[in-house]
Amino acid sequence: MTIGQGYSTIAWIPEEKGSWALPLRHERITSFETPISKAAWRLRQVTKRGNKPVLALLDSEYGNAS
Repeated sequence: MTIGQGYSTIAWIPEEKGSWALPLRHERITSFETPISKAAWRLRQVTKRGNKPVLALLDSEYGNAS
């Protein structure tokens, strides 16, 4: 159960040594979406824009208990 609203964030993490990330886009997951459908859609958008590696970090909300 999630209390409050869910959000999806895309951030840029530099390749150099460091411990910071720059949030690029922060979107609410609406009641018409599931967290996994939002993540899949956003990953497709990110991978269309270039050939750089993409690292996806997801929390337990995106798991599948099957």
